[in-house]
Formats: sequence, structure tokens, C-alpha cells
Amino acid sequence: MVSRVRVWLNRTYAENVFFMDQLRRNPSDRAVEIHATHGDPDSPVLAAADTAELEPEGLSPAGYVEYALNQCARRGIDVFVPRLHQSAVVAHRAEFEAVGTAVLAPPPEAVAVFQDKVIAYEAVQAIGVPVPPWWRVRSEDELVAAVEELEADGHRACFKPASGRAGWASA
Repeated sequence: MVSRVRVWLNRTYAENVFFMDQLRRNPSDRAVEIHATHGDPDSPVLAAADTAELEPEGLSPAGYVEYALNQCARRGIDVFVPRLHQSAVVAHRAEFEAVGTAVLAPPPEAVAVFQDKVIAYEAVQAIGVPVPPWWRVRSEDELVAAVEELEADGHRACFKPASGRAGWASA
């Protein structure tokens, strides 16, 4: 009998409840147990997980790696899919492997590129991957010009920080 796979998702996005369903309905029909942690007690990911708990607040990246290693060892995590402090976690991949946990994340160089959307768009454009029209704006005039150009081409603007998450669509 094949043992179940224990997967940990940390501070992942609410829409990943769909990803969790896909993991459970895998083509091999292998049992998957999902552990989730989050800082928001109302996160849908916590509700959809098999086991869930709130994460401690205010940990430094190094402190978070220590917390994560403890979680993996204590819970017998087979696969860790980090979002929070991803750079610090991937820098310690060997330590996770030593406790029996595979870290499902890109190498540190890729994590660094994708922490800034402008750098990421430029990197993928350089290898021929199409990206949507985008501008980095630093002033009100640049913002107005970018929105006007997008709308003139039939697009709606979506405002996103260069680093971090979230965004706002124009009306």
C-alpha cells in the first residue's frame, strides 16, 4: 500500500482551494493530506485543509525557516509549498531535505527574479515569452499616460505593486 502524501501550504492565496482539490483528485488516486497555515483565521485555505493552524506573527525570515523546519519534522510533511518567506526557505532547501521534506519552489535565482514584477516581465520577455502590456509608473502624469494608452487599445488598467501582491482594476 502506498502511503499518503502530506503537503503543507503556507500563507497561500485563497484561490488555492482549487489547487487543493486538484491535489486530492490526482490521477494516481494517491491519498493526499493537506496541512495549511495562515495569519488570517478566516482564510478559506485553512477551512479547506485537513489540518490547519495560525502562524506566529512577526518572525524574521531566519525565524520563519526555523518554524517551518519544526513544522515539517513534527507533522511529517513530505512536500512544502512555501509562499511566505520563500527566498529564505529555498536558501535552506538542504535542511528541509534532511528532515524528509521536499520544497516545491523554484531555485533561489528564480525566486529573486520574480519578487519584482518589472524584473520578471523583462526576464520572460527576453526569452520570448509574451506578457501583457505594462508600464512602471512613478508619477501621476506617467500613470495617466499609461491608463490612457491602455484604454485607447481597448484594455482596462490593473494597478499592481512592483513587489508584493494585490492589484486594482480601473473602472
